[in-house]
Amino acid sequence: MNHQSATITQKLSFNFFKESYKNLSEATIGNRIEKARLSKGYTQKDLATSLNISYSTVEDYESNKCYPSPDILICVSQTLEKPLEYFCDDYYKFIFNNFTEKIKNWRLNNNLTFWQAGKVTGINYRSIRNWENGSIIDRNHFDIFKKFL
Repeated sequence: MNHQSATITQKLSFNFFKESYKNLSEATIGNRIEKARLSKGYTQKDLATSLNISYSTVEDYESNKCYPSPDILICVSQTLEKPLEYFCDDYYKFIFNNFTEKIKNWRLNNNLTFWQAGKVTGINYRSIRNWENGSIIDRNHFDIFKKFL
């Protein structure tokens, strides 16, 4: 097979994958990862190898059993050649948009100490301090905390 034939075959193959999966749900991050992966013609193992994670982890992402870390999500976006925003929900948008400052500004604008912020939110004050210092807030705490922002 010459180079031109190989290029045509690759384009047809890519278009086939893209068309085959265009109607898949995009309701969850897992759905979006699966759809983007399949549209590229990758197996779960292909994606896992590219991300340097286990294939069962990719399977867990796609079945919404767990979520990729922000760092892994960036790699997923790059590997699958999709904008990062395609994979983002409210949680990731918060994480990727200077969340430490948002938490700190909320606390300071309300004239709260860490301890008082903890009392108001029902979240341990040490967690709030750690988030302001750059520790990543987990999804469960984000769901509680977003009500106050």
